[in-house]
Amino acid sequence: MANKILFFILFSFALLTYVQSTSISTPSALNAAAVKITFDTFATGTYTPLSTTGVTISSSSATSVQNQGYTQWTGIFEGKWLGFGIVTYTMVFTSLVSECGVGIFDPNYSGIQAIAKDINGNILETMAVPVSSPGGGFSTFVGFKRGSADIKTLEIVPAAGDPIGIDNVMFYTMIVPEPSVWILLLIAGSMGYGIFRQKK
Repeated sequence: MANKILFFILFSFALLTYVQSTSISTPSALNAAAVKITFDTFATGTYTPLSTTGVTISSSSATSVQNQGYTQWTGIFEGKWLGFGIVTYTMVFTSLVSECGVGIFDPNYSGIQAIAKDINGNILETMAVPVSSPGGGFSTFVGFKRGSADIKTLEIVPAAGDPIGIDNVMFYTMIVPEPSVWILLLIAGSMGYGIFRQKK
C-alpha cells in the first residue's frame, strides 16, 4: 500500500510540473524577482562572451554591445543591446533556473528558434520566435517557465539570412516548495489511492 501511495504522490508532483511548463511572450510573465541583464553596464563595443550576474552570454561568431540610444519597446528592447548578426546567441546560467527569457530585435524570417536545454544539453523546450516585416521596427520577447529549476542554457537560433540582436536577458530560480506544498501533494496522492481502491 505504501508503494501505491508513493506512486500517486510522485504522479501528482509530475503533473504539477507538467502543467507549469509553458512558453512566454512578455517579460511580465516571469517572476517579479527575476534577474534582468540590460547590457547597460557594458562598454559600447565590448565583444562576446560577456559574463555578468548569474549568466555568461556568447554568440556563434563575435558580436558586440551596441548603443541603441532610445527605448523601442519598454522591457524588451531599450538602451544598450547585443548584436547585430546572423548568429546563435547562447545564455549559460551559473545555476539551474526555472524561468528565463530575452528580448529579440528585428526578427523578420520564420524559422528563428528559442531553445531551452538542461545541464546535459538535452532540449527541454522549443519556441518559434514571432516575426514581422524588415525595417527594424519590431522587437519581441520569448522565453520559458518550467515547474522546476532544470534550465541550464537558453539559445536563440537565427533563420538563414536574418540578422538579429538581443536585449534584457531575464532569469529566475524557483524556490524549493514549502512543507505545505508537500502536504498538499501527500493529500492528493492519498485521495488518488482512495479512488484507485474504489475502482478495483
